[in-house]
Amino acid sequence: TFTTSNGKIIKGEWKNNKFAGKKVKITKDSILFSDTLSTPPCSSKINVKNYSQCIGETNYLGFQYRGEFLNGKPNGFGEMMIGNGRWHKGEFKNGKFNGLGARLEYNQNAINLGEWNNGKLIHGSTLSNQGIYYGQWNKLKFNGEGIFIFPNNQISFGKWENGKLVSNYLDKNYERKCLNKTDIENCFTKLGNEDEFIIGYFRNRKLNGLGYIKEGKINKIGFFVDNELINNALIFSDKNNIFYGRTKSNFPNGLGIQYSNQQLISTSIGNFDIEGLTGIGVTFKEKIIGKKTKNLFSYYGNWKSSKADGVGLSIDEKGNIYYGKWLNDMPNDYGYYITKKEKYVGEMHNGDISGIGLLYSKKLDGLEIFTGEFKKNNPDGSGFLYDAKEKKWTYGIWEKGKLIETTKPFNKGKIKKLSKFSNQVDKLAEFAVFNSFDNDNFRADFITKSQENISSFKSNETKFPKVSINLKFKKSKKKPFDIAVIIGNANYEKYGKDIPNVNPAYADANGIKKYLTNSLGVKEGNIIYFKDATAAQLLSTFGDSSSHKGKLYNWIKPNVSNVYVYYAGHGVPGDSEGKTFLVPTDADAQTIKFTGYPLSTLYSNLGKLPAKSVTVILEACFSGISQSGNLFEKSSRMVIKPKQNLIPRNVKVIAAGAPSQMASWEQDNSHSLFTKYFLKAMSGEADKNDDGKISDTELQNYLDETMTYFARRYYGRDQKAQIIYGK
Repeated sequence: TFTTSNGKIIKGEWKNNKFAGKKVKITKDSILFSDTLSTPPCSSKINVKNYSQCIGETNYLGFQYRGEFLNGKPNGFGEMMIGNGRWHKGEFKNGKFNGLGARLEYNQNAINLGEWNNGKLIHGSTLSNQGIYYGQWNKLKFNGEGIFIFPNNQISFGKWENGKLVSNYLDKNYERKCLNKTDIENCFTKLGNEDEFIIGYFRNRKLNGLGYIKEGKINKIGFFVDNELINNALIFSDKNNIFYGRTKSNFPNGLGIQYSNQQLISTSIGNFDIEGLTGIGVTFKEKIIGKKTKNLFSYYGNWKSSKADGVGLSIDEKGNIYYGKWLNDMPNDYGYYITKKEKYVGEMHNGDISGIGLLYSKKLDGLEIFTGEFKKNNPDGSGFLYDAKEKKWTYGIWEKGKLIETTKPFNKGKIKKLSKFSNQVDKLAEFAVFNSFDNDNFRADFITKSQENISSFKSNETKFPKVSINLKFKKSKKKPFDIAVIIGNANYEKYGKDIPNVNPAYADANGIKKYLTNSLGVKEGNIIYFKDATAAQLLSTFGDSSSHKGKLYNWIKPNVSNVYVYYAGHGVPGDSEGKTFLVPTDADAQTIKFTGYPLSTLYSNLGKLPAKSVTVILEACFSGISQSGNLFEKSSRMVIKPKQNLIPRNVKVIAAGAPSQMASWEQDNSHSLFTKYFLKAMSGEADKNDDGKISDTELQNYLDETMTYFARRYYGRDQKAQIIYGK
């Protein structure tokens, strides 16, 4: 907690005398944006090489770039002109196209939408005068399974190599084609008419695999599981209204990219739901003039139903910047606005400067500062003007920008009203980015300079997702004596031990909690729940090598309680003695033998519990070398070594992968792949015989068909879940 000289209280986490943590709340007498802040603009006084966690515009490696930066490189959402009439808009990482993106080839009237890796399209869609393609790519050519729709609506559906169709599934001689329209089990066919149809591979009389559904003007193409799109799919009405991204119930839901070419060309990237862009995202708007494109508007920030809503930053065609709160697509509440000759900080109303604020104006003969009331972008009401050249204060009443009455210095009530607000906007003006306004010679005595970067106020909510996948579990009768231990170790960095985070762990743990309470009947009061468990908490719960009688032991009713243990976090490989360890959040990577929790101790102590049964579910992560050279990648190597003498007789272990395999995450860090598809399986999707139960065989088969597939598709990795029974 920090109290300023004027009595404001700022609460939050600090490091090296700077804000460095989760939410920072300021008392009502200070500027308070929201719990989730968007990225601020880069300071013009900072060298481009030092741009970091900000939005700026510069020439990067010979290409014009506008967007988010990290350590002097494009990183995050942005747009880059890569040639005359050629733009790439989307996600950048370490200066390269990585993630969702759109390659707009205006001169060729073509668009490539999809997932990019180091500048290369690996999966997605292209739309041009020649037609529409969705599927797999290699070296910017169709390679793998894909669908091509010609302008005359003719369809090519099959396997492609080097841009050519080598196997057409619609061919009447295709070996896996259904024999007739009624027998559609484990075969490929087209059902419907020319206006509404379903094309694809059917299993259990449902579309499974690459497929195409046309419902009137709406086209849906992607990978299906039981008639429902999963992962990144293509939804469009025509080539001028396109969505590519995550879906739910065959509608946009999650990270995606939307392209629209109506009166203006609009490209939006972010989180979508059925009502449009909602959450954090970015939109770019431009128009084509002759053979050139002209940027008209960019917005980075919070959205609701495809309207700017919350904190955000906009840049118009003249380079003017607004950063602050938005409502219904317009600046509202507090914010600041910067042009070449003016900067304003204060209240906004429906896009206009209205309310109380501070306006800095560069004049030919110096600088003027007006503090007071505004209406429709002009001083209007009570205020005071400071002439920096004359060092003169003028108190008075303004109307439509003109002084109509000079007054004496305001009375105490008026001064209190304006000075109270002045203190509020001064807090916003203290940010280094606001002081980037070009005015090196001016120092106003009522503005306290500060080098705090507004980006340090960013919430960790987006870094560590907490919301689990929305699933409905079959309700079970409450089991009053069943016990569960749930551990979600996500934030390792907070202890400063150089152990990277496991971003999806909170969401994974919350999903397991919902499953245990709803599907298995475990009472919430019978759950030992740890968010970022320390070594002491693991020891107190499970015991150590000398005693198994920890907290879990004390909660068990002998021979009655079923016990469930879930762990999401890091694990480390065995030492020279073959041991493996779970990693508490306060562990030291250099001395893990002493600060980690031995997996052998966990299994041994669980086997000694007087429980009816023990089930362990492990989503463990391990260090590796990433492309950037870091110790940890967005994945984790499994450390489970299923030896016969390792797992006791009454213990069953369900692990995310085999000993030599990596456990992968969803591409947006929303879940670990294993936990996500384990939960989907247990919600009933794995119940192939419809008996209302999920057997271990059904679970294994389902994970093989989903998790294993997506680990290979996303990252080219082999990952196969393990179900191990103690002996």
